[in-house]
Amino acid sequence: IYGEDALKLRQCQNWVTKFRSADFNVKDAPRSGRPIEIDDDKIKALIDSNRRLTTREIAENLNISKNNHLI
Repeated sequence: IYGEDALKLRQCQNWVTKFRSADFNVKDAPRSGRPIEIDDDKIKALIDSNRRLTTREIAENLNISKNNHLI
């Protein structure tokens, strides 16, 4: 249905494992490379206003490069 916009099966499995262990932290783990500053409160507000938003739509709303999100 979603084609290339759908998450890979392994990513879904990783999320299920994480949330089943009661780890609801949505922050990125530390990693090398250029840090990206994004206001988490703005993302949460968008999601609260429309729970059907895709990561792509959130990125477009906040002018986040497509290279910096999950898809």
